[in-house]
Parts: sequence; structure tokens; C-alpha cells
Amino acid sequence: MVDAFKAEIRKIEVLGPHPNIVEYLGFEETPTSLNIFVEYVPGGSIEDHVRKYGNYEVSLVRNVIAQILQGLQHRHSQGFIHGNLTPKKILAMSSSVYKISTLCLSCSVEETLSSTNALDDTSTTYVQASSSTTPLFRAFD
Repeated sequence: MVDAFKAEIRKIEVLGPHPNIVEYLGFEETPTSLNIFVEYVPGGSIEDHVRKYGNYEVSLVRNVIAQILQGLQHRHSQGFIHGNLTPKKILAMSSSVYKISTLCLSCSVEETLSSTNALDDTSTTYVQASSSTTPLFRAFD
């Protein structure tokens, strides 16, 4: 488990920053713990927001999706995918800036496609705009 965690950290360390991805700041190993340091994102997750305030308006859903797609495109261009994108892992920096949680960002495309569950669609989370019954945002658990 510790070796796998360290391998993930090594992958994250080589990935450059992006405004829509929570920034990795560093890693520390002590005799009793392994610590990863990332940018503080004060706004909470979109899952928390939807539970507390209800569904997002269509215009906000579009804004969030556009930002998340920019972050994902950046990582995909580096040969990496998130591997576990859910509303819980999309964080609000402010009312207009959204970021993807950095953990699980380092799964390489080859590693993910070789996994037997990589394309399993049995557990899917939906976020809907308040005026629509059709899911506008779909993320796999």
C-alpha cells in the first residue's frame, strides 16, 4: 500500500499545474505517516452544494463542465486520466472557479485500460440542471 501511494505521488509530481486542477504542493514521509500537501480549496464540492442548495441552474452547469473539461483535456494531453471523477471530486475555489481534485489524476491511459473494471458503467453519478430531467453531467464512481 505504501509503495503504491509513493508511485502515485511520483506520477503527480511530474504533471504541471492547471487552473482547473487542485495544485499538488508536496509530499512528506515520517516514521509514522505519509502526507500529501495540496492547494486549499475553500468552497467545498459540487456534491455538497447540490445537497445543500439544490440543483444548479443550466448556465452554472455549463460553466462547471467547461472548466472541468479544460482540466481533463490538459491531463489527457499528458497521457493521464482521472480514473474516478465524481461530483465529490469537483471542488469550488470560488463561485466561478472549479477544480478537479488531484488525487486519482495520475492513472495512465495504459494502466486504466488494462484494468478489468476500467469501463464498468454500473455505478454512475448524475448532476442535473434544475430545469432539465436529462442528465447534463455524468461522472463515473
